[in-house]
Amino acid sequence: MKNETLSYLLQKYLEGTLSEPESASLTAFINDDANKDRVTEELTRLSLQHPASGDFDEARFMPLLTAIFNADKPLIQQPAKLYPVPAQKSAIRKRVIYWAAASVLFVTGTFLYFQYEVQRKRANNKVASGPVNDIRPGGNKAILTLANGSKIILDSTLNGAIAAQGNIRISKLKEGELLYRPTAEATEAVVYNTLTTPRGGQYQVTLSDGTQIWLNAASSITYPTVFTGDQRNVTITGEVYFKVATDKSRPFRVKAGDRMTVDVLGTEFNINAYEDGHTITTTLLQGAVKVGNSQSQQVLSPGQQAQAANEEGGKIRVIDEADLEQAVAWKNGMFYFKRDDIEAVMKQIERWYDVQVLFNKKSRFHFTGKVPRQSNVSQVLKTIALTEAVQFTIDGKTIKVE
Repeated sequence: MKNETLSYLLQKYLEGTLSEPESASLTAFINDDANKDRVTEELTRLSLQHPASGDFDEARFMPLLTAIFNADKPLIQQPAKLYPVPAQKSAIRKRVIYWAAASVLFVTGTFLYFQYEVQRKRANNKVASGPVNDIRPGGNKAILTLANGSKIILDSTLNGAIAAQGNIRISKLKEGELLYRPTAEATEAVVYNTLTTPRGGQYQVTLSDGTQIWLNAASSITYPTVFTGDQRNVTITGEVYFKVATDKSRPFRVKAGDRMTVDVLGTEFNINAYEDGHTITTTLLQGAVKVGNSQSQQVLSPGQQAQAANEEGGKIRVIDEADLEQAVAWKNGMFYFKRDDIEAVMKQIERWYDVQVLFNKKSRFHFTGKVPRQSNVSQVLKTIALTEAVQFTIDGKTIKVE
């Protein structure tokens, strides 16, 4: 079934106007387990667009989804309609996004759909709060270090030209975006700048050759203000996404410290090289790259991912069908956990919310789910806590895992 058809039928179901043939078609589609997350996503989208009149009743939303996901006969009954109050739009949006994000978990390889179960489990799975009730997500924050060592705090700097390095003008285009623009042909000695994001920060920069770069939280990139010679070399820490400008005469090389290098001509790829991670990964979306270290080299094709132990000389292995959505979820404003253990999950939480995580109890469970990165931390923790395997306490800038 096409997305347009699914949307049309669900809209009619929400309005209570399904015909008998339409009801039979929608029921058959819903009863196929492979389609349930599509139905959930489309219902969420439609609920956010529904005309705002009357009162929003959370209790109506759960039976609606329950009826749909447990349908064993045509859905011709009149459903309870969703009517958000305009003043509550923001709060409702957050709740609905939370439900959608929490709609699918993998536990021992099985999909669990628990929109209806949220109400039942909420009493047993609480995110307790200490003196501070919640923690807001990170944002566009970074520090630019110029060649002379002076630093510019970008999140408190006005838009427009902010510095000049030789024949290169540096401008802040808008919140979260930096641009290097040559004003004349480069004739001076090469100088280097470093862009660094703190925990709770992210930033984008376009280099002098047109290469676009996105930095995740607690990351950095060091680069020449203008590329000269027969190579374009940069060095990174943390997690960085590249959209490299094509220049066949000057290959682009990314160094993750002394542990991995990536050579490209023009392509899009993501590197995750946090020092506290178990592995370094390079995921290729477009083009071709050569990934290497002191032990081996591998050439990647689109859709492949190179992994190596996070230590000098770790052997590189290639995953042929990488989850590209998961690899770049951070860039697209999402947390995407896929059978990740609690420590790996909480490392992402630590970086993005700039918090300290304390484990009072180590859990072996693996979590899968999607949550918008613009959610407050309590929403993310509630989604994780729905597994009944772990509980959290927020106390100031500390999160305790029970």
